[in-house]
Amino acid sequence: MFKNLIKILIIIIGKSILISSGIFIFIFWTLFLIKWLGFFLGLICALIFSPGIILFPFIYWLIEGIIPTYYFLWYGVAIIGWIFLIIGISYNKE
Repeated sequence: MFKNLIKILIIIIGKSILISSGIFIFIFWTLFLIKWLGFFLGLICALIFSPGIILFPFIYWLIEGIIPTYYFLWYGVAIIGWIFLIIGISYNKE
């Protein structure tokens, strides 16, 4: 029973980290599109072109001239969430 509780807690921690980092990445994407295109057009484009989140660091680098380090930091946090999730799923009930 205790091992099953540990497995559930690790999965919950992993999912929480993953969801929160995804939300922060999307907020970052949305705020900069609003800054570049104005509120209405930026918000619509952020919702329609959300797969552009993957290409966003390159686009940001071209427009602003600097690399968005906080964006990559949140990608790293997402990877940590995935690691917790994989550990929780593969945790053995011996």
